[in-house]
Amino acid sequence: MAGKQAGPACRGDEDALYDVLCYGTISVENITHLSHLPTPRRDPTARYEYDDLGGEALNVAVPLATWGLHVAVAGNLIGTDRKAEFIRHELARHPGIDASHLIQHPNVTTPFTRVLVTPDGERSRIAYWYDEAPKDELLHSTMARAKILSVDAYGVHRGFHLAAISSCRRQRCGDLLVHLAADQFPRRIRL
Repeated sequence: MAGKQAGPACRGDEDALYDVLCYGTISVENITHLSHLPTPRRDPTARYEYDDLGGEALNVAVPLATWGLHVAVAGNLIGTDRKAEFIRHELARHPGIDASHLIQHPNVTTPFTRVLVTPDGERSRIAYWYDEAPKDELLHSTMARAKILSVDAYGVHRGFHLAAISSCRRQRCGDLLVHLAADQFPRRIRL
């Protein structure tokens, strides 16, 4: 399991280690391109498939790191399975991403989505093990090291945004710019 890093007692931009802390869904997407969607009488032909990083935390973190920002990721626990190793391997390709806050647990199955893509570009999604994957609590020592907290707003039914804000309030983070990944405008929330 990855350990938590200790941080400064109070947050200030000059003390921040991360430009952005991305907190939310961490998963794999298996993208399968099909000739057509299956029907009871007609099986599709898979043209090709590949795995990709998925979940809002990673979908926000990777482009930010590619643009040169220093980003940390945290969110749901991942397993010790092939999908978790894929996530770790892909994140290691991005030196701007700190994945030390990802926690692996042998009793967790890493969430993934099977995305079926038809020739017209339409996508159908099948989600696996998202609700069963526990969320890691955001610690003050982690949040204190970030200038911006980006929270998975698509995971609203999974409670990522509520868990993050509740954790901030409980730990008295002070003034922190919180960005809900589905929102257009970040909000500065006094916690």
